[in-house]
Parts: sequence; structure tokens; C-alpha cells
Amino acid sequence: MVKSPPGRAIWSAVRLAAGPGLAWAVWGMLPPTYVDHLGVVRELSGEARATLGITTWMAVWWLTEATHISTTALLPLLLFPLVGSRTLSQAATPYAHPLVFLFLGGFLLALAMQRWKLDRRIALLTLAAVGTRPAAMVAGFMAATAMLSAFVSNTATAAMMLPIALSVLELVRAHEDPAESRDFGAALLLAIAYSATLGGMATLIGTPPNVA
Repeated sequence: MVKSPPGRAIWSAVRLAAGPGLAWAVWGMLPPTYVDHLGVVRELSGEARATLGITTWMAVWWLTEATHISTTALLPLLLFPLVGSRTLSQAATPYAHPLVFLFLGGFLLALAMQRWKLDRRIALLTLAAVGTRPAAMVAGFMAATAMLSAFVSNTATAAMMLPIALSVLELVRAHEDPAESRDFGAALLLAIAYSATLGGMATLIGTPPNVA
């Protein structure tokens, strides 16, 4: 069994403890009343302060990756009923929102494409159709990336297209002037990044902000 370095184990423990620690601090430091923008004194209930603390807890664990993202996502289901801000049924309701199942279907579609390498085949067929002219190759990479990014996450699409682009760049460097190949490489990599972002806006499942 491979043991983790002591420093890594300590850092992992610090990240795990920081979530509930900061949540407790937020709950304890927030005042029971506050003045709104109209100058009216309003009450901040214990349940509201606890909810803000739990939100802080989740943010810390998400940002530091202290634990798996699914564990962090399930914290409200456990903690909201405990602090009294929501009943169990109320806390569970958002997990059954139609948009959750919409994205679940999109993720399953993306996994199927990646499992059978359909996304890579689409990219290679697109590039084979556009020819070897630099401008056409950049356009082909953009078209393939944008098309795939409409159904697969932007990051996954860019990560899938990058090795293909690097292989093309190696061939270009072997036969072209270094300055020209450097310019072509910059254009190609930027094209992948931009088209992945643009393609993600094509469908609802392209990227989560589309449904915000």
C-alpha cells in the first residue's frame, strides 16, 4: 500500500477541517439583527445564519477539493434538516429538478461518445474533409470543437482536441518554417479554446450557465 507524504496528509486534514471550522465561525460572528438598505432593522434567524455557514462550508470544500464534489453536493441534504432551515423533503426537492435530469442525460450522452471514441472520430473526419491548407485546418478544428462542445463539456472537448492539434503541429514543424509553424500553432490552440466556449452556448446541455 502506497503511503501519502506527511505534508500531503496534513494539508488534506487542514482542508477538511477548514470547511466546518469556517462554517462555525460564520454562524457565530453574524449578528442576530441587521439594518437593510432602507434603514430598517431586520432579524437574521439562527436558521439563516446556519444556512450561510453551510454555504461557506461547501464553498471551501469545492474550492480546495478537500473531498469528492459529490460528497460536498450532498451536504445540504444532511445538514439543512439538522439545523432546522429545511425539512428533509424540502432539502431533497432541488435534487429532483428537471434541469438536473436534463444535464444527467447530456452527461450520459457525452460519456457514451467518449466511451466509443465517437467524438474523436467526428473530429478526425472533419479535419480530413477540410484539407491541409492552414486556414482550412484552423476552420476545421473550430468546426469540430464547436460541434462537440454543444453536447460535451467545454473542458472535456478542449482536452480531447488538444492531443490531435499537437500531433498536427508536430507534422507542420517538420515540414514548414519555424516562424510560420509557431504562428500556426498559436492560431490553432486559440481556435480550439474559443470554439469550445462558443459551441457550449449552442445547446442547453453545452454548459451549465446556459440554464441560469
